[in-house]
Amino acid sequence: MHVIGPIVVVVDWFLDRSPIRPTLAQAATWLIFPAVWLVYTMLRGPLADWYPYPFLDPDLKSVGEIVVTCVGIMGAFIAVGVLLRLGTDRAPAPTYR
Repeated sequence: MHVIGPIVVVVDWFLDRSPIRPTLAQAATWLIFPAVWLVYTMLRGPLADWYPYPFLDPDLKSVGEIVVTCVGIMGAFIAVGVLLRLGTDRAPAPTYR
């Protein structure tokens, strides 16, 4: 999921580009799921005594380290969204015959 999935998504984006550029509002909505997932995970973690990733576990990392990591990941999501938005209408969609 974390290795092959992103590769497949990027390859798919290059092979089947959309001629329509997403709006900023549409691109911003892509961040809702990861943000809600993070809040849910951090609220559920102490109750289940389990975190899906070691960088989220407060027994292993300080609160500051967790915040910095999460902000960095969200920044990466934003960067990918910006790149997809900027690159969408720069090349025409491929024509298949």
